[in-house]
Amino acid sequence: MSPERGALRGAGGESGGKGGSGAQRTPTEAVDSLVSTAYARVLDVICEGEIEGLQGGLKGVYLDGVPVVNPNDSPNFRDVTAYDVPGTQGQEYIPGFSAAEAETVVNVEVKEGLPAIRTVRDAEVDAVRVTVQVPQLTYQHPETGDLQPFTVKLAIDVQSNGGGWVEQDLQGAGVIRGKCTSPYERAYRIELYGSPPWDIRVRRTTPDANTVALQNRTFWKSYTTVLDEKLSFPNTALVALQVSAKQFGSVPARSYRIRGLKVRVPSNYNPQTREYSGTWDGTFHVAWTDNPAWCLYDLLTTKRYGLGRYLDESQVDKWGLYTVARYCDELVPDGKGGQEPRFTCNLYLQTQADAYQVVSNLASVFRGLVYWASGAVYVAQDAPRDAEYLFTPANVVDGLFTYSGTSRRARHTVALVTWNDPANHYKAAVEYVADEDGLRDYGYNPTDVVALGCTSRGQAQRVGRWLLHTERLETETVVFRTGLEGALRNPGAVVKVADPTRAGRRWGGRVVEASDSRVELDSDVHLEAGHTYSLSVVLPDGKVEERPVAPLAPAPYRALTLATPFSAAPVPQAVWVLAANDLVPTPWRVLSVAEVEPHVYEVTALAHHPGKYAAVEQGVQLQPLPTSALPSSSPPQGLALGEGLYKTTNGGLKVSLNARWTQHPGATAYVVRWRLSEGNWSSEERVETHYWELQDIPPGPYRVQVATVLGGGFVTSFAESAHTVLGKAAPPSDVAGFAYALNGNTATLRWVEIPDLDRDMYELRHGGGSWETASLIAKVRATSFEWALPFVGVSVVRLKAVDSSGNYSTHAASVSVVSTPTVPSFITMTVSDEPPP
Repeated sequence: MSPERGALRGAGGESGGKGGSGAQRTPTEAVDSLVSTAYARVLDVICEGEIEGLQGGLKGVYLDGVPVVNPNDSPNFRDVTAYDVPGTQGQEYIPGFSAAEAETVVNVEVKEGLPAIRTVRDAEVDAVRVTVQVPQLTYQHPETGDLQPFTVKLAIDVQSNGGGWVEQDLQGAGVIRGKCTSPYERAYRIELYGSPPWDIRVRRTTPDANTVALQNRTFWKSYTTVLDEKLSFPNTALVALQVSAKQFGSVPARSYRIRGLKVRVPSNYNPQTREYSGTWDGTFHVAWTDNPAWCLYDLLTTKRYGLGRYLDESQVDKWGLYTVARYCDELVPDGKGGQEPRFTCNLYLQTQADAYQVVSNLASVFRGLVYWASGAVYVAQDAPRDAEYLFTPANVVDGLFTYSGTSRRARHTVALVTWNDPANHYKAAVEYVADEDGLRDYGYNPTDVVALGCTSRGQAQRVGRWLLHTERLETETVVFRTGLEGALRNPGAVVKVADPTRAGRRWGGRVVEASDSRVELDSDVHLEAGHTYSLSVVLPDGKVEERPVAPLAPAPYRALTLATPFSAAPVPQAVWVLAANDLVPTPWRVLSVAEVEPHVYEVTALAHHPGKYAAVEQGVQLQPLPTSALPSSSPPQGLALGEGLYKTTNGGLKVSLNARWTQHPGATAYVVRWRLSEGNWSSEERVETHYWELQDIPPGPYRVQVATVLGGGFVTSFAESAHTVLGKAAPPSDVAGFAYALNGNTATLRWVEIPDLDRDMYELRHGGGSWETASLIAKVRATSFEWALPFVGVSVVRLKAVDSSGNYSTHAASVSVVSTPTVPSFITMTVSDEPPP
C-alpha cells in the first residue's frame, strides 16, 4: 500500500510559533505486528516577502529549541524535511503541500451492524481522509496463552446529497490483519463527487468479539476535509516542514534562523561587506541588509506594508539617510577584542501599531529622530557633526539666552538594557551598564531600556552608555529667538553659542569688513600670551568655517589676520565667534524651531558634548569643555571631615559631622551637599562660613561635597571627601599628661582630663606585657588616684579612658613607677604602649 497524502491542518503561523499541523500516516504491516507511523506537516508563515531565506538549511531549523542538524553536520532528529519559499510575487506552490485541510475528531466505536456516520457540508471540499484506529488487535490461544494475529474488515460508503450509498474501493486496505497491543491507525483518502452534503459511513464487516480472548474493537478516530489546491501564497515567505511524529509527543515548537526582508539599498552599496564604492547616483538595487537606515527607508516607501501609499519616494530624504547609513556601518570595538558595525537591526515586526510610533521606534535603533518639514520626511541622528551656524547676542533677539536644567531624578546612573541574545535562541537578555561617575555624583538611579532590534551585547552596552552619558553630560536646554537664520536650522543640527554672560568675555559679534585672510570685528578682543586662537565665521553660502588666527603679540585687536585663509571672503554683518585653547563657545543640538512672530523664530536646543561618542565607543575619559572665563572654577581646597558629640537641652548626647575647608577670597557663599552611604544627595545651597556642621545624624559612611559661589552667582566645581561616622561607637580620646609622685610606699597618679562629652571613667592597670595582660588597679572618675604600692622595684602603670558605652581609648598612656628612695618626688613620663628597656 502506498503512503497516504499529508494533511495540512493550518496554512498560517509565525516563525517560532506553534502553527497548524497535519498527519500523514504510513502503515507498515507484517504478519505478527502492526506499526503506524505519523508525520506532522506544518506550513509556517515567516515573513512578508521577498526574504533572503533560511540560513544553513536544516541547521537553521530548530524544533523545541534544538537544531535539526548541528554545526558539525551531525543530526539531532531524523526524518525531517524543510522547504522554504522566499515570498516573491510569482513563486511556485510548495511540492507536497498542495492541500488545505481541517481535521474533525469523531472517536466513535464502529460495530457490526452499527456503523458511524458523519456529514460534510462544505461544497469546496475535494476529498475526505478517514482515520480508523484499532486500540488492540490480538487473539489469545486458549491452550498456550500466546497472543496471535487477527483480522478486521472495514468498509466506507459515501452518499452525495441523499442519492444513495456507494461503497468506496479501498484497494484491499479495508482488511487490517496483524497483531498490536498499542493503538494502530490507518488513514483512507475518499474522493468526493457530486454535490453536497456528503454523508460518510464507516462499517465493520467482521463480527464483534464475544470473548475476552479476542481484542479487535474498531474506532473511527477522525476525518479530515481536504481542499486540493496548489497554493503559492504570493509575497509571503513560508517554511514547509515535515516531521516524523514518533520523535515528539506533540507538534514541536518551531523556530528558524533566517535573513529577512530584502529592501532597496544604494546601487553603490555592498551589504555583505558594508562597503560603498564611488559616488552614489541616487538609484537602488534590492538586497538583504541589517543596516537600520535602509530598513527605515523601506518601511517609509513600500506600498504593500509600509507608508508608500501615503508618501511618495520624493518626500523621503534619501540623501540624509545615506549619511546615516554610512555612520551605522562604521566598525567600532565590540567589547570582546574585535570589531562590529556601530548599529545593526534584527527586528521581527508582527503587530499592527501607530505608524509614527513604529517609524520612531525603528529610528531609535540608530539614535535617530524622524520629523516632517517642508512637505518631506527627514531623519536626524545623534552623531558627530560640525556646527552649522553661530549665535551670539548680535543675532539673537535682545541678546537673551534662557537656560534650564534637568532634575536629578532624570539623571540615571544605571541602565538595564534589554536585547536579544543569539546564544540563547534570541531570547531577551538584560545587560547591566553603569556610569561610575554618575554613581558617585547621584547615587544608584536605574532605568530600563529596550534596545530595539539589537542582537549584539556590544551594541547593547553602547546603548546603555550613550543614554547614561547623555543624561549626565547634556543636562541643559537653551531657548532663544532669532531671525530667518533660525528657520533654516533643522532638528539635530549643531550650533555654537557665544554668550558673554556665561563665557565672561564678548567673543562673538558681526563682521565689519573682511577679506579671505583678514577680518575686522565690531569690537576689540584681547589676546594673551601662551594661547592659541581660532576664528569661526558664517560665509556667504551659509556655511561655518573655522580658521586659526596668526600668532600675534599680547594686546587688544580689532582686526585679526588668519594663518589659513577662508574659502571665501566673509561679507559685512556676517556672524563671527572667537575661540581659544582655554575658552570655547558652547555647542548645542537643535531640538525644535517654531515661528512665534512674523519672521521671528524660537530655537530650543540641548547641550551637546562632542566627546561623548569616543567615551561611548572607545572608553575615552571625558574632559570638560572650557566654556567660561569667569573666576576660577576650581573647587575649594583643604576639605576635611570630622565628627563629634554634643549635648541636647535635656542632657542627652547627639552625633554631628563637621567639615572645614580653606576660605576662598572671592567667595560670597558655599554650596554643601552630602549623602549617607549610597542614598540620595541632600544639599544646603548657601553656607556663609568656611565650616559646616550636620547634627543629629546616624552612624555610617558619609560623602560631603563643597563648591564655592563666586560673584554673579557662578558656582565652581565640587571638592569631595568621605568620612565614616562612628558616633557613640567611637573610642574616647587617648589620655595625655600621665605622671606620678612618690610618697613612701604610696604613688599619686595624675593625668589630664580628656575633652570628650561622653567620658565616664578612667581605668588603671599595672604589670604585664600589654594592656590586655595587665592587672586592674582601679576605676576612677577623677583625674588622680592614690595608689598604695604592692611591690618593691619597677612596675609599668597603664591608663585608658572609658566612655558611657564601655568603649576604651585606642592607646594606653603608661608610666614606669619605681618604689626606691632614689626616685624623685615627681616624675613626668612619655606616653607609650611599651615599657622602657
